[in-house]
Amino acid sequence: MRTDNKLFNLIKKSMVVIVSVLMIMALVTTISCDTFAAAKDNSKTKAKAKTAAATAADLNKSVSEVEAGSAIVFSSSTSQVVYSLHPDRKLQPGALTKLMTAMIVIDNMHSTKEYSAKIEVTPEQKSKDDMLPKAGKNITVEKLIEHMLLNNSDVAADMLVKYSSSTPDTFISEMNSKAIAMGLMNTQFTNATGGYSAGQYSSASDLAVITQYALRYEKIMHILEQTRSDVEFDEITSSVKSVIATPDKSSVIQYMGVASHKDMQLVVVMLDVNEKTRQDEAKSLFKYGYKNVSMNSIVPKDKKVGKARVRHGAWTKVSAYTATKGYAYIPPEGSSDLVQTQVVMFDNINAPLDKGAKVGEYRIYVADELKGTVDLVTHKEINTGWFPSYIYISNLATILICLVILGILYVVFTIFRLRREAKKRKAAKRQARIAELARRQNEIEEDRRRRGWTYHP
Repeated sequence: MRTDNKLFNLIKKSMVVIVSVLMIMALVTTISCDTFAAAKDNSKTKAKAKTAAATAADLNKSVSEVEAGSAIVFSSSTSQVVYSLHPDRKLQPGALTKLMTAMIVIDNMHSTKEYSAKIEVTPEQKSKDDMLPKAGKNITVEKLIEHMLLNNSDVAADMLVKYSSSTPDTFISEMNSKAIAMGLMNTQFTNATGGYSAGQYSSASDLAVITQYALRYEKIMHILEQTRSDVEFDEITSSVKSVIATPDKSSVIQYMGVASHKDMQLVVVMLDVNEKTRQDEAKSLFKYGYKNVSMNSIVPKDKKVGKARVRHGAWTKVSAYTATKGYAYIPPEGSSDLVQTQVVMFDNINAPLDKGAKVGEYRIYVADELKGTVDLVTHKEINTGWFPSYIYISNLATILICLVILGILYVVFTIFRLRREAKKRKAAKRQARIAELARRQNEIEEDRRRRGWTYHP
């Protein structure tokens, strides 16, 4: 029996030792795995940081090697200058001039109906621009603006100048006045086409602002979205490239590109850039811009911010929503208290309206200075309304007004009818009373005659 107890105790102790050893091995293995995982994660983090640093270094290196007379990366969403190279150097603006030309033409219009106004093409104009319709045929103002911006047509620009203003000099004066109103100090125009002129100049920073303003014109933005870019960057929405021939018969390239990513719109302008390196440099500048631009969100996309009045619409009020996110650039030394916003609805909105039509702007100010805008658009289509909609009475309101008027008329006619019937009843009662009195009098007289009573006063 003692032998059995000893054997049992030995087995018991052995099991305790084995379990203890296994537990220690498991603990050591877990610690080793955790240490290895931590080391692995740490190495991944370091690798990512190293990759990000290498990418940032590559971007910094690529933008530092930009070969252009002037260049800028500008956020048209917030007015932040993300990168610049001689941004205020005065150079030839080239085809970018036509953005200002398009704005002045649109500014001079009395209404959007003028887009359909027709201009006859002359034989001389046709001979200079084969893409125009045949001589004697008409082309609309809208098509001319498209042709000018998409195909860099100088003839279209001249035709628009002649249509829009009394004289070319007056038109050029309007261009320069608008540049001054924009606060551009390094810009002067002497023609509306962008052709070389010793007295015409602008800068990368000024042209970025001109582009920012032009993109606020719904028509110009729509046209620019149709441009084709030869720069390989996914977010590019439009671009303009032009060749300027100088008096010494050399040529330089002027470039402007617009890209949008996460509702942040960047503008890249390069003046006097080498055609061979332009594509790579533009791509590098866009990448650098989105890597370094400040994205302080002020208003989300699709936020309802108010209602706009619509003339001659089935609905005369339509809800307005932000088309994109709204951002603001706050300088490092600034405060978020500097940011102010304002909702501005357009006054001349006429039906019909397509879904997504622009009806206003959400304006973002920093230190009382306008820095960015967000388009306010509709989320539903508005059809043409009935005649009262000309004075902002919707179809539903018209129906309700008609029902109220009919109700009032019904009440009036009912009251008139009831009064007339009451008057008839009153007259009938009076006649009945008179008839009854007459009948009684006749009975009295008949009774007197029957009795032989006579009365002599």
